[in-house]
Amino acid sequence: MVRKPRLALAAVIAVVLASAAILWRNEPVTEGPPIPSLVYLRAIGTEEGPGRLRQPVGVAVSPEAEIFVTDSGNQRIIVFDEQGTFLRAFGQEGEGPGELDRPMHLAFGPDGLLYVAEYINDRISVFRQDGTFVRHVKPKGVDAPAGVAVDAAGTIYVADFYNHRVVVLSSDGSGSVWGHAGQGGLGELHYPTDITIGPEGEVWVADAYNNRLQRFIAGKATQMITGIAVANGVAVDGDGRVWAVDFEGGKVRAFDPNGTPFVVFGEPGVGREQLRHPTDIAVTGSRVYVADFGNDRIQVWRIGP
Repeated sequence: MVRKPRLALAAVIAVVLASAAILWRNEPVTEGPPIPSLVYLRAIGTEEGPGRLRQPVGVAVSPEAEIFVTDSGNQRIIVFDEQGTFLRAFGQEGEGPGELDRPMHLAFGPDGLLYVAEYINDRISVFRQDGTFVRHVKPKGVDAPAGVAVDAAGTIYVADFYNHRVVVLSSDGSGSVWGHAGQGGLGELHYPTDITIGPEGEVWVADAYNNRLQRFIAGKATQMITGIAVANGVAVDGDGRVWAVDFEGGKVRAFDPNGTPFVVFGEPGVGREQLRHPTDIAVTGSRVYVADFGNDRIQVWRIGP
């Protein structure tokens, strides 16, 4: 088995060529919500001080609208308010309770707890929003968990990077596996990096090395969206629109619920509204948050006028 180096996930993912944007779907086309416009707001984590970011990988927004970021280069979680003001930080490098080693994507559960995928420690660390450590979740056989999501029933979904699969842990303690290694059709995964839950309980997986997203329902892959040059992060908004970061292309790509592309923004670079290897995206209310890994910041857009 190939072992993982002690590097951030962005350094692990190879450069691949993007294919044309194509949707494979097995469902009738339905009318989607209106196409939004986007207005740039700000960058977060760029000022010197306790909130300075280094290699941010994951971003998630709490029900109280606080912004949680995996500050992977500093082995911690940083929390900001809506305006980007530093609030607090927790975690440090290590293997013990409350310690982290290469924290990657993160997500909130229905219990309000924060779930953090630890790439090196092969586990999920669970915290209260104030940074208090709660427990570890250690799925058997998982090698480099890169992403995590929790549905309304408390079921935990883990993107098992090196095993090319999704590990599912039900609240009753039972477990199962979705997907398998491959670079072809539906259900085949090649280094999955992120995972999220849609408004109808559907599970979307960022299938990074296959340059696509896949949707799973009850363990079965039912839809894919391709044409994303290393699909490193995925989010679904309340209207069912799917948002993905294009790691190699330095862009964000969004699709309507049928998988039809409707907006692309960002471009490679280091300036305002430019992205250098984006790794994650969160969409909540009228805000879009993008983890700009290579530029050590979170960039924020507003949906609407």
